[in-house]
Amino acid sequence: MERVVDAVLDEIAWFLKLREDSGRPENFDFYFEHTMGERRLERLLGFLGLPHDEAHPAAAGEAFRASGEHPKEARIVDLYADQVNRKFQRYPEMREALLRFAHQ
Repeated sequence: MERVVDAVLDEIAWFLKLREDSGRPENFDFYFEHTMGERRLERLLGFLGLPHDEAHPAAAGEAFRASGEHPKEARIVDLYADQVNRKFQRYPEMREALLRFAHQ
């Protein structure tokens, strides 16, 4: 599990670095489960160049609904939080958004 946590966080850090180095950050988009809502959906539609459709918010609301609580092993949560704090020092907004998963 430790290697999985490390690998996933490395991929997110890679994405942020790629976005930063691209000179075209507007071509990169990301979101979190806890940020999904109608406003975020509108931004996603714009990013993808899709037209607004009244059916989108309802469909997205169902698709992005979390499936409930999952038990978390304290050791893994601590490892995750430590790695997030270390790997995302340069990206405080991302760090705080990722840490929300540790505190849920």
